[in-house]
This record gives sequence, C-alpha cells and structure tokens, in this order.
Amino acid sequence: MKRRILRYTFFFFLLILQGACARAETLMRNPEVLSIADDISEDNDALFAEYVDAQFHKERGSEELPSARKAVDATGYLTDLEKKIYRLIRPYIAQAAAGERSSAVFSVSAEEVGLLGKRWTASELGVDTIFYLDSGRYQHEAGQILAREIGYNAALLAAVAMKENPYELYWFDRTQGVIAMEGWILDFEYNRDRDKVTAVTVTGGGVDLCFSVAKEFSAGDFQVNTAFGTTVRTALASAKAIVEKYEEKDDRAKITAYKDEICALTSYNEIAAHGLVPYGNPWQLLWVFDRDPSTRVVCEGYSKALQYLCDLSSFRGEVSCICAEGDLRVRGLSEPHMWNVVHLDDGSNYLVDLTNTDGSPVGKGGHLFLVPCISGTVDKGYTFEGSDNIPVFYQYDPAMVLLYSKEMLRIAGDESLPEVSLEDRSMQNRSPSTPITKLVDAGSGNLRVYWRSKGRDVDGYQICWSKDPYMLINLKTASYINVNNTTRSGLKLGETYYVKVRTYILKDGKRVYSGWSGRKSITLERTLDAPVLTAVTAKTGRISSKWTRSKAAEGYQLRFSQYPEFKNSKSASVKGQYTTSYTRTNLAGGRTWYVSVRAWRTGPEGVRYYSPWSSTATVSVP
Repeated sequence: MKRRILRYTFFFFLLILQGACARAETLMRNPEVLSIADDISEDNDALFAEYVDAQFHKERGSEELPSARKAVDATGYLTDLEKKIYRLIRPYIAQAAAGERSSAVFSVSAEEVGLLGKRWTASELGVDTIFYLDSGRYQHEAGQILAREIGYNAALLAAVAMKENPYELYWFDRTQGVIAMEGWILDFEYNRDRDKVTAVTVTGGGVDLCFSVAKEFSAGDFQVNTAFGTTVRTALASAKAIVEKYEEKDDRAKITAYKDEICALTSYNEIAAHGLVPYGNPWQLLWVFDRDPSTRVVCEGYSKALQYLCDLSSFRGEVSCICAEGDLRVRGLSEPHMWNVVHLDDGSNYLVDLTNTDGSPVGKGGHLFLVPCISGTVDKGYTFEGSDNIPVFYQYDPAMVLLYSKEMLRIAGDESLPEVSLEDRSMQNRSPSTPITKLVDAGSGNLRVYWRSKGRDVDGYQICWSKDPYMLINLKTASYINVNNTTRSGLKLGETYYVKVRTYILKDGKRVYSGWSGRKSITLERTLDAPVLTAVTAKTGRISSKWTRSKAAEGYQLRFSQYPEFKNSKSASVKGQYTTSYTRTNLAGGRTWYVSVRAWRTGPEGVRYYSPWSSTATVSVP
C-alpha cells in the first residue's frame, strides 16, 4: 500500500547554512575583507553581454575578447549529482553576468538531474525498513545510501562555481555566501500491517541555490542589477588591448610588461585593506582595467588581473599563472595575502607578488617578481629575499595543496624535492585509477574503505579523510601497496567523514601522484554497548532491576511484558549514564514478567540512538 508522507523533503544530509559558501571559501580565502559600495556609479548602462559572449562563445583570435583558459578544473571535488547541478546552474551565472538575468536564485528540478521517478526498495538497500515512522528518522544503512545517491553540498557547489567562474561571478558576495532552499520530494511505500517502509521514490521537488549579490550590483535580495556601470566595458577593452599590445614579445618579457601595465593602472586600496568597506570591487580585476585612477584594489585584485591577462594570452612556451593564497610575514608581522605562481617554459615556478612590487619598499627593484626562493618547501612555506636583504616569508593555505598539485606550487629553489620531468608532471592531472567503491561503518568508530584498480600501472595508493566536507582542513592520509581496502579506527560516532583516494608511481625513489578521486562520505552511527542485567527481583506488584553501565550512554530504557516476544510491553526510561537501577510498580501479580534494558544517547539532530537490547530476564511477581 502506498502513501505519501506529507511533502517530505530530503534534507537528511544537506548542508544548508546562511553564509555556507563563506566556509567553503577556504578554497579561496579572502585575504582582506572589503568592497566599495558607495563609490559605484549610479549612471549605469546595460553592457556585459558582449563580455560573457566573448568568454563562452568566441574563438581565439576573433575580434571579441578571447576566451580565458581555466587554470584548474575544480569540479573533481563534486559527486556525479553535484556535477549535474553545477552544469545546470553555470549558464545562469553567465546570464547574470551578462545582464540577461536578474535573479541570483538558480533552480534545478529533480527531472533535470535525472532523479524524477527514481525508486529504491528496502530489499535493494539491504534493510528491513527504510524509514522509522515512530521516530521520524532513516534506518542507518538506508539513509547512508540515499544520502550518497541524492545528496548534495550547496556550499561546495558555490565554492567550485567561484573557482571555475572567477570573472563571471564578480557580482557574487562570497562573504555572505549561498543558501540552499527546497529539496527532493519523496514518496514512501509501506506495509500498514507490519509498519515497514518498503520503498521510496523521488516524485518531484528541486534545488534553489540563492547566491548573495554584492551591494554594488544588487537590485534586492538575491537580485542582480541588469544595468551595469560603464567601467565594465572599459575594463574589458583595456585588458584586450594590453594582451594585443605585447603579443609579439617573448614569454618572460610579456609577463614583465603585464606587471608594468597593472602597476600603472592601479594602486593599493588602504581603506579596503583595513576592512572599512564591505567585500566587492576592490577585490576584483575590473577596477584594475577600468582606466579610472580613483578605483584601487587590494592584493586579490592585483593577482586576479595578472592571471586574467595570462589566461587570455598565447605564450610561445608552456606558461601558466595561478593565484595563490596564504599568509605573508615580514619583520615578524603576518597577514593574509594573495599572490601569483607563474610557471615558465624552463619547467620551474616563480613567485610574483605584484602588490608588494607596486610601491612597497620590500619589493622594490624586482625582488619579489619572477624570483626563486632562497629556502623552504611547499608544506613549510618559502622565504624570499626582499630589498635591503629583508627576508619575506610566504605560507600557502592548506587548500592550495588540494586544489593544485605540489608540483604546481613548488617554487624554484625548493630545498626538499628533486626536479620532476614533464613526463612525470603529466601524472598530476591524471584521474586516479582507483576510485573508492564503498565506505562501511564497521561500528565502534571504525570506518572501512574499499577501492578498486582499473589495471593501470601504479605503485601504490594514498587515502585521505577528513570531517571537513571540502577536505581542506584537519586532513589525515595513509599510503598502501598491493591492497584494496583499509580500516580507519578511533573515529567519532555521530560524525560525518569524507574520503578520497589517489594513485602514485615511483620515480627515482620519489612519489609522483595522480589527481584525487571524487569524494565519498559516510556518517558513523552512534552505536552503544548493550548493558547487562545483573539483578531482577520481584515483590508484590513491583519489579526491581539493576544493570551494568554502558559507556557513552545518556540514559536507559527498560521494557516489561508478560510475553517473551514483548508483545503489549510497558516501557520506562531513566536519565544518566550512572543511573543503573529502576523499580517498576503497579504490575499485575501472580504472573510471570519478562524484562530487558538498552542504553540510549541523543544524536546531533536530536534523535535518540539506542544500543541493542540486553538479554531477557524472567521473574514472577507475587
């Protein structure tokens, strides 16, 4: 018999927070929190369509602005469902940037992602019931499988969108983040007689991802003003002109010319750097190329501008540029910072810090432009020689090592790693041959991870796990040879863990890693040890019970019945881990009663988790 349980929306696993994207922003930490909301011109034109058209539809060498190459594909962190959602919302991002769409609420239906009508039965999920109607929670294994099948992480989607669309999302206020609304609508089929949920089907619903809009570009809550300032058109023309102006120069001279142009076009925004304005244009590249001397940027604007010009350029050799984030320390003072790492055709990476090259004493004379380090490693940070022999220290955020390989971040002069050939470097962008096939809650804080090999020649595997859904902080790793599973012990019950895997080959005794697989997640159920009944005694109309303490319990539940299968049972609960006795009164005399006890504790979502029942004791009440 089928019955819909209201409009049950699947938020079992979903991370929905105000400003969730700000948390995901460890992917690209905000070095200085700012924006200029009051300086934007109110005399705006509708214009940005040509920019997006050039970005997405024009070929290199056309009269329009060339398409920018992506420095990194961040979608590898997404599940298959998340990738489908992302591909559907990406055109909406472009339309908002083009002034063709005012709403920053991007909707995706269950039908669009292929979930409509998808059905799972209890037998297929390997469980007796999918959902507990009395407690309003999923059966543990069934809930985990459904979470993997139809779960998505809104914050991670927004973070990837920012990485993949750094120019098109100039209007997005990442300090306010994204809010996920709605969800999938599920129909449950159940057997009334047995009170078992036997199947679940996705019958509709959808996802609304609400992107916050920076004040300069806002026309209301989650609304983009479709009339943009003339600064945008000027900025795009300016960037294109710079690329064309130096297209005949060799690669190093071209980047040097870009440095000179950027430093001539803008200067450092001290007001924004001190947090006196909200996040917005001073962090964007538009104010670098707008030809307006009154618009100034912070380090993020400098770095994005250089990467943008490099992405637009056709270099003679293998040249690339990425924005790096982390901490800068000079004379004992440390602050968040953004800079560039430029890869030249000599096979090495070099530091470029345009912010400190443009007028800062420590960077004068080119000391922080296209230079190797004097010491350091990717993990420990790098020290460079500033002007007047001042040491300048740069430390990457942990997110950088995950978004980019270590080889992409290793600066010339690195003291720990050998040179890696171009042949080996290609391994960095290769998908791993060992995707994770299954995560199993083995109980008592043990997580079992299974993966498989597709037959490629690899020397070993590395597994990474974390409680952080973006897998950027508090990471743990372990490496294995000639195995396809492992168990991680000592994990916290009730917590969700995220896992991914990659392969490596050995070259001259050093590991060269592939890219990471997509992540999988699992929530460890708060299992409890069953207490043991130590004494059950009876007096007239009453039964007294004692039991052993169950570790991590918050209380205990007892049941009493005149039937061994506990039909028509009476129950009682007591609170406290150390409350290990209870007396039940007002019981019918002259009869035999059956008694058992179990432990309970409350999970993070407010639902009680129970241990198994103890063995049954039998007692006669006089």
